[in-house]
Amino acid sequence: MGDKYIGFDVEGHADFEDGVDRVCTAVSVLTTHTVKSITEKFKNMGSYEKRKGFLIFRVKEIDDERSNDFIGALFDSLKDLENRFPSSIHVEVMDDGT
Repeated sequence: MGDKYIGFDVEGHADFEDGVDRVCTAVSVLTTHTVKSITEKFKNMGSYEKRKGFLIFRVKEIDDERSNDFIGALFDSLKDLENRFPSSIHVEVMDDGT
């Protein structure tokens, strides 16, 4: 199966003053879609905390292939954004210590 994702953290806010920060908007849309898909479509298989400039999400079942696929796709999309806009976004995978 490959990598098993336990969740993700997103922090920071662009505070873009002139117009709309498209990278920040893209990150918000991608992460919100992932959280809603896993928590609502897959019968509340995760939990999250959200405040301005911060989102933390954890899956309830690490071995669930569907949630893992969604988080993997999120990671791929965020890495694409990082490659296109390296000064605006930094993406890293952290080991959960196990």
